[in-house]
Amino acid sequence: MKKIIFVLFVILFTACGKKEVVVAEDCCEELRIEVARLQERVTFLEKLWEMGNVQAIEVVTPVEVETVVPKSAPAPRASAPKSTSSTTKKSTTPVSKPISTPPTPAPVAKTRTAPSSVMPGLVNLDYLRQGGEILYCIRVNKREDMYFPHYAMNQGVRFNNPIIDNQIKGYNFLVEPTEGYQGDYGITNQGVFYVSNTLIMESLRSGGVPFDNVVEIKAPFTGWNLRKMTKSGDYWIYKTQ
Repeated sequence: MKKIIFVLFVILFTACGKKEVVVAEDCCEELRIEVARLQERVTFLEKLWEMGNVQAIEVVTPVEVETVVPKSAPAPRASAPKSTSSTTKKSTTPVSKPISTPPTPAPVAKTRTAPSSVMPGLVNLDYLRQGGEILYCIRVNKREDMYFPHYAMNQGVRFNNPIIDNQIKGYNFLVEPTEGYQGDYGITNQGVFYVSNTLIMESLRSGGVPFDNVVEIKAPFTGWNLRKMTKSGDYWIYKTQ
């Protein structure tokens, strides 16, 4: 122990450059602090020596142990609940369709009837008959696609009395003699064929065709050749006598 104290004093003498243990007033401030600390240490060691503690005293500066606190693991996120429905209905916006305006229908001629006062046998007119029947047809505007009654039927005209299919490419009127002009078509007791001008005009108007004021007739009497008809009031006529 005395050896330790001796070494300390030697260090002090060497540092200050003097033979006496004198701490000069002009000694640096750090040495004074160190001397004071060593003096306290020496005093402490002397007390231990006096108590008979001969064991070496190891002064251990405690090391401050840093306690590492493990970071808490992040709490697991709650998974979003799965939708119970497997499919989602898509909303559809109805598409409005354009409203088309139907074309204005062409005027259609009314239903046509032959004279109700037909008296077969009263006037024979055998010279006009073919197979016992009086038949004829007419052509308008000198056009092969405008034979009546066929053209009128194509324009929507309906005839209550018989219309005969000519077995070629159209139809014929079937008539019996009447007193004067009655109805839209027929033949008089005097053997005059007639067709209403109104029937012709309404049919042409429905087809969008102008009238050229040309009407021709075909019949057994003409040998099924075309003959011109003339206008008489509201009728187109052809006299056979």
